[in-house]
Amino acid sequence: MYILYQSIISKIIIPLAFVLGLSYLIHLATSSIPWSTIAWTVLSIVVVFSWLKKWKAEDSNESIARPVPRVEYGSWLNWSLVNELVNSDDTIFGSLAVFQDVMDKWGKTCNLRLLGENSILTADPMLAKFIMVDRFDNFHKGPKLFERLESFLGSGIFNSDGENWTKFRHLMRPHFTRAKIGDLSLFESQVDLAVKRIIAHRDSREPFNIQDIFQKLTFESSTVFLMGWQSDQPDEEREIMLDAFSQAFDEAQATVLRRIRVGTLWPLLELPFSHTNKPMTTIRSYLMPPIMRSIRRRQERERRNQTMSPAEMSEDDHSERTSLLDQLVEIYDDGHVIMCHLLNVLLAARDTTSSLLTSSIYVLSQNPKILKRLRDEIKDLPSCEADGLTRNHIGDIKYLRAFLDEVLRLYPPAPINIRRSIGSCILPATSISPEPLYMPPKTSIISAPFSFHRSTELWGPTALDFDPDRWLRSDPRLAEYYLKNPFIFQPFNVGPRICLGQQYAYTLSSLTLVRFLQSLPSSSADVSFSINLDRSEDHHPVGFMQTKKVNETLKEEVLFSTEFVLFVKGGLWVTLNDEPNIGDIINDTF
Repeated sequence: MYILYQSIISKIIIPLAFVLGLSYLIHLATSSIPWSTIAWTVLSIVVVFSWLKKWKAEDSNESIARPVPRVEYGSWLNWSLVNELVNSDDTIFGSLAVFQDVMDKWGKTCNLRLLGENSILTADPMLAKFIMVDRFDNFHKGPKLFERLESFLGSGIFNSDGENWTKFRHLMRPHFTRAKIGDLSLFESQVDLAVKRIIAHRDSREPFNIQDIFQKLTFESSTVFLMGWQSDQPDEEREIMLDAFSQAFDEAQATVLRRIRVGTLWPLLELPFSHTNKPMTTIRSYLMPPIMRSIRRRQERERRNQTMSPAEMSEDDHSERTSLLDQLVEIYDDGHVIMCHLLNVLLAARDTTSSLLTSSIYVLSQNPKILKRLRDEIKDLPSCEADGLTRNHIGDIKYLRAFLDEVLRLYPPAPINIRRSIGSCILPATSISPEPLYMPPKTSIISAPFSFHRSTELWGPTALDFDPDRWLRSDPRLAEYYLKNPFIFQPFNVGPRICLGQQYAYTLSSLTLVRFLQSLPSSSADVSFSINLDRSEDHHPVGFMQTKKVNETLKEEVLFSTEFVLFVKGGLWVTLNDEPNIGDIINDTF
């Protein structure tokens, strides 16, 4: 009923009071002309009638379905829930755990109603499909999200809708074909460097942050893949630069995420200037030089073409322009616009793939039997492309793909998706949400793959177990759950906005894990290899061991958190040992 009251006040009572009040004032001013009162009364009736008609048209859906159930947190405007979300960084899985706790109490689809504003949360994959696929045209990113992200991502593909989004997605598509991604030589030098960094730390026997290595790997790989550019700086200088860029990139993400959590009042928290100014200065210092060099090359080529014959121009045309950066330079003259488009793609290429790799190593540290099985699966593979390693070799390792899919299920890099309705609609009844629900216009809706990937209703009683076998055709669970409804698995989104880079993520992650596992010492009957988490306080966020676990089903040994993507707060610190893991032997014994 609160929607009804809102509508009556805003669309009937206020316009009626305004028009009648104005009519009365004009009547007093022109009392000698009686027809004015009649005219304004008629106008009042026409205006109110048109408003009433519009209101009925807009909200006719409300009479068909009931509103989404509201979360009542027992505080004014659900302020305690807002506070819990804002301060959730020191909780395992952060705001994801808060969302999980809310849905456990209020249902899989509920209205958070934060600070008096509708905000729908759902862990129903079929409603996610409805939003992302069936009614794609009625749900967009929206102006509010654009406002919060603009100082970081500009109007790039992840912060745009409509024609601008369509144009840039069409531009990106040729760069993510299977043929191009299947060329492992694009990644090998960066993967080799990452493996060398890991080996150096392994030989030192000291704990190291493997998440940091993966972030550098995925950033350098994506700059080569998308920009056709690789730093020629000495190793020490490059490490310093990469550390500075990563810190600035993470700071910019944290700032815009805080804006999303705080909502409309976020500008008040960033007075007197935007908190993205400082990190963006560092980001520009790294990205703008190669962008400006590309712009100058294009300008020089255009000047050269003015003196060339048509035949010479044809030979020169597009001969060296194969990267996404080259294409952007052909379209835009503004280096800042080009940088914003590249930042959007780098965000996905760097963070989602490093998230997948980091979670993979974490899982292997907890599952030595799976580690051994993966090593056995890849032991006979060629070590590099020069020795005959191809994408087909990697694709033939079914257990490796099953392992990555299981990591993506329980630790999805993009754990939530946010859209905003344009007009009102009816969210259909599903097996999880048994009755249709009214979706108001201009309302945000958060879809949570993180939650429905872990649902026992959708994945069976072993949903919370890490078990790659569920993805193998020999396992009956594959047909019983996933093949029966593929939409229960959405690690890369669904519909027109499905991630173009999903094969990029699979390929780079697979190649990296293969090369990493090949670099490990050979196991014997007496000595096994283990990946062990470093549990010292030096390498965990302050107070991690006492951190609050909002939901008891979300127990982990490290502090997973989320900004745009899932990551390990404080880094994933590990040691690599060629000794038996005594704890695992004891567990296996008992």
